Amino acid sequence: ALQFVAAGATHPTSAKQLYSKLMPSAKYINVDLHKAPPGLTQRFIHTTPGEKTRELTALLGDAENDGTLRGGRIIIFTNTTESCRFLDHFLNEKDYSTSCIHGEMPRDKRGVEFKKFAEQKTQLLVGTDIAARGLDNLAVDHVILFDFPASPVDYIHRAGRTARAGAKGRVSSFVTKKDRTLAEAIEQANKDQADALAQAHQKRLESDKMKAEKERLGKLARARMEKERGNQGYGKNTPDGKDRRQGKGRILKTKLSPKRR
Repeated sequence: ALQFVAAGATHPTSAKQLYSKLMPSAKYINVDLHKAPPGLTQRFIHTTPGEKTRELTALLGDAENDGTLRGGRIIIFTNTTESCRFLDHFLNEKDYSTSCIHGEMPRDKRGVEFKKFAEQKTQLLVGTDIAARGLDNLAVDHVILFDFPASPVDYIHRAGRTARAGAKGRVSSFVTKKDRTLAEAIEQANKDQADALAQAHQKRLESDKMKAEKERLGKLARARMEKERGNQGYGKNTPDGKDRRQGKGRILKTKLSPKRR
């Protein structure tokens, strides 16, 4: 029999409708849905549209003579092809070495740009949401949301390019006035998750403490019982050559050694 698995960070309604049609008996399993990985650091930078390029260069720092930066790979996301082209041109004018990927670019050209980034011939990848998928095998250190996404799902896909497989990573988001409602909701969700993790950690500490105390009391009780048995003469020979064991209701004869006869 054949088995099919559909895996993804998110499953939109359209995808679920397709699953129901093609796989009516499919089972849904959600694992840490919409939760940030523990190694991810998220920062929200409140700014204005006119100040975003200045904020970006300040965040990136100065480029070296070959256009590279200190650190690893960086992906910069934009919402539109126009914004992507503008930002790619702006960064090249500032002597940064970049790759650029957007939906209006021919597939073979996107492949060339992606290969340069994968081989670290360029350190910066500027892209639309088309770059938010298909980069699973690359270690990305920093994701910058130059344009804030329009939905939580897009935010998850973009942020999910870093801090993968237990690694650490950063997400820096530029938030303008029109983005505040969604950004604040995401910040609150992150805070709630952090609070939940802190509470779980505290409960675990309390549980470990109670377990340790229970073990300590158990050891004390066993030691007290052993001491009481010793005081009652268990296992000791009496002068008449008999071993009296209290609590057993009987007297057991013991064999004396030749020296004691």
